Amino acid sequence: MKLKYILPLVLFSMQASAADLTANIKEINPPIKNNSAFEKIPHVAQYGLGDWSEVIGMAKGISLDDASKIAASDNKITFFFYTNASQLVLGDVNKDYRVFHHGDAVFFSGKPWWGDAGELADGYIKKPAAAQPSVSP
Repeated sequence: MKLKYILPLVLFSMQASAADLTANIKEINPPIKNNSAFEKIPHVAQYGLGDWSEVIGMAKGISLDDASKIAASDNKITFFFYTNASQLVLGDVNKDYRVFHHGDAVFFSGKPWWGDAGELADGYIKKPAAAQPSVSP
């Protein structure tokens, strides 16, 4: 009989000390900060059937921070998208398509033609120079 009353007490004491430890896990790809040189457009990528003639290049398996550094260092780059998921397929799988994996960044000049990418990718547009924060030496 005593066991019947001890078990709820043990469960109650375990629940009282429980804590969400998710915040203690280091984020692998932290988001670009609000004061960065880029405006984040969530859940988009260059439209798969859109105009890809102004693609400048792609970097595979890099961090978001590295992608933003690449884009900031090249004046030709006006926007890029970064793949957040294990696989993103753009285009028509029965014809021409492109496959990107987590950590792939694709850089473009010109204006974006965004397509919905769900949680699989985010787009980043370079802010005009006047809107970017200045850095003192």
